[in-house]
Amino acid sequence: MVLANLIPCDKMGDAYIHSLKDVPQGNKAFPVRKALESLLIKEHMNWSHEETVEQIKENPYLQYFIVLSAFQEKAPFDASLMARFSKRLDAPIIHQVNEWIVEAQTQKRIQGIKVMMMLMEEGQRIRHLLPDNKEGK
Repeated sequence: MVLANLIPCDKMGDAYIHSLKDVPQGNKAFPVRKALESLLIKEHMNWSHEETVEQIKENPYLQYFIVLSAFQEKAPFDASLMARFSKRLDAPIIHQVNEWIVEAQTQKRIQGIKVMMMLMEEGQRIRHLLPDNKEGK
């Protein structure tokens, strides 16, 4: 579930809604997370649209990944929707998502390094206070 936690769904939703602006009224849009994560499964496993939907239908872990609230025995959507997902989540949107993921991970690493340095400094300060430390005397 590490991958699912990396995807900035709030930002992704805005980009996805923007891609729908020229679409005439019709069926309700699928949640962006479900669409994107279904496409990720398809690409990662190198499955067809039909095989992806069938595998999601049969696998509770894949259903959890695409954020279904409970296991269901029927397909969460028709395979024909996968092509629509691909059109809506085109290369520029996916590129932007990748940039957001890299940016978020970079910020986490920077924060982790800051915390580690602070702990190391605190450890050095405390080490000099210990009574059996010959270096601190």
